[in-house]
Amino acid sequence: MPVSLSDDTEMLSPPPQCPPVLLNEKFVVHSYDGGSQQNRTQYDVKNVLIPTLEPFHCSDRGSKFTLVLKCSEDFTLTHFYISGPGPRCTEPIRSGLVWVCDSLPENLDSLAMHCADDESMLEERQITGTGAELLTPCAQFFTDIETRDVEIELSKWREGRFVIVRLLDTHYAEEQVNVDVGMICLAGYAGRYARHQVPLGPWMWRRVHQAWVHSRPLQRTFSAGGWVCDGRDFTGGCRSNFLDFHQTSIYTSRYHCSSTGFDLCDACANEPNLGKVTEASVKADIEALQSTSSCKLVTSRLRNQWRRHWLHTLPIYFRQGLLTALTASLQGCLDSIASRRSEEETGTRSRSTLIRSVSKAPDPQLAAAMRSMFQLITDLVQGILLGARPGCDVQVNDLVWVLSNHGADGAADQWERCRVVRLPPSFPSTGSPAGTSRGAVFGQVGELQEDEDEATGGDIASAFVVSSRDWRGQRCVQACNVWKATKA
Repeated sequence: MPVSLSDDTEMLSPPPQCPPVLLNEKFVVHSYDGGSQQNRTQYDVKNVLIPTLEPFHCSDRGSKFTLVLKCSEDFTLTHFYISGPGPRCTEPIRSGLVWVCDSLPENLDSLAMHCADDESMLEERQITGTGAELLTPCAQFFTDIETRDVEIELSKWREGRFVIVRLLDTHYAEEQVNVDVGMICLAGYAGRYARHQVPLGPWMWRRVHQAWVHSRPLQRTFSAGGWVCDGRDFTGGCRSNFLDFHQTSIYTSRYHCSSTGFDLCDACANEPNLGKVTEASVKADIEALQSTSSCKLVTSRLRNQWRRHWLHTLPIYFRQGLLTALTASLQGCLDSIASRRSEEETGTRSRSTLIRSVSKAPDPQLAAAMRSMFQLITDLVQGILLGARPGCDVQVNDLVWVLSNHGADGAADQWERCRVVRLPPSFPSTGSPAGTSRGAVFGQVGELQEDEDEATGGDIASAFVVSSRDWRGQRCVQACNVWKATKA
């Protein structure tokens, strides 16, 4: 019989616009009849809920085991992912069945008969639940023999409190000595949202490409070691507010580049404006500048941002009140220091209190915040206002990434590798005298082809001239669409 929804459940809103999340942390092993290899705790079945290949589960001898997982609250399952351990395990899981239910069936042992491989038999593999209820498997899986994993997006989202996984057989060995499982990932939403089902695409296998912050696609992974979101180094900071290492758990999803070690959290990976200077990101930077705990990080990303294209971004920061916030933050630090010195010089305190206060080291966080703000002011004055040194870290002959089709027919951003031919007149080169004229630094714009000159899309005074092997001649590109190429 269908599960009736309570009044509270009926009032639940649709799932948020963000993708499904990992639910493993809400689950515990309710029952399992497979044991562990030689009864070792290091191979316990609870390891499958840890979303990494180490540690893993090795069952006792045999196959066709039944694993029952219980959730601490109602859930909606949208994706099921299972993987065998690494290559040193000889019996990786090959196939199985998955059920989702609100209460456990009376004849759980009847699952032993569901071991056929014919996928057309899936609808016939039903077990009797409480009363006359029939539970139909929501998924049948077959892992790949090479990658040893499989992901299934459920054709129909399932709600419940229990997940039953039937581990049928393994790869490679005909005798089926035991069953090895690396991890099981249950993705979805906390709460009942099956009636709001929408197509989602892959979850565990999802890849994102945030071209404004990294040149390579990123793959979803989980890590047992400490990591930090590299979105913190770009305008607006990390959207999950991860400021340092060890603020995440093993259940925190990340998008990772194995070649460069670049990481993004879920929120940053799904942020459409990540890396782009917007009013919201500038406001977030200015607010974070007034906190001593995040001041050093903010000033570092501001300096990096301005070195790339300060002509485009600095006016936006000034309009949002950067100088006022910087002044207030510095004044707050100075007031804290003055207050402390005043307390130390007060004669009403006991001698022991005075000794403890004097011997106490200065607040390192406060000192680091002040140093970073002074460095930021130095860069503003010397590098931009006075022109005493280059206002940009891009120089002639540098390799850069150039946005080639920004805003063209709604197409995705495409970046091309180019070489800088000329700098904008506002960017003095390292070897150029401070008084170099615009014509000497930039050359004549008339040298560019007519159609290429139209590609500037903005003020010619803030545009680079670049060249590439992929097209003839040279192009004029706005500074905000030029990023210096690095090893990453």
